[in-house]
Amino acid sequence: MEKCKIESSFCVANQFVHVKVANKAGAFVLSLPAKFASVFGRGDRIDVFDSKVDGKHIAYRIKNQLLFSVPILNERGAEKALKEISGFRDFSMDKLFLKYSVLMAIQNNAIRPSLSMTANMVKLAKENQR
Repeated sequence: MEKCKIESSFCVANQFVHVKVANKAGAFVLSLPAKFASVFGRGDRIDVFDSKVDGKHIAYRIKNQLLFSVPILNERGAEKALKEISGFRDFSMDKLFLKYSVLMAIQNNAIRPSLSMTANMVKLAKENQR
């Protein structure tokens, strides 16, 4: 999990938000749904969950909101995303932080949680696509 800071953000045609994020290695730009335009503020911290397989971004966490960058259409996609996150065997707590972030985002969006983490991830991904 990388800790980054938001340099700037602006909404485009009330459809999506361009967010410029900086970390130690450099800066990159994200395009996220306009639903979260009010969440992104200059200087706020954003956590980026990376894949241990190929290093691509899996999810972004900011202020108890979790946005997936990989498509999670069903529980199989959610299982794949969970398997790609580093866990205790890799001497990392990223998987635990991702699960905690899913539960906090579920609570923040007033979604009824289930006992399955993959089902919760699917519900959250569907909610964020609206």
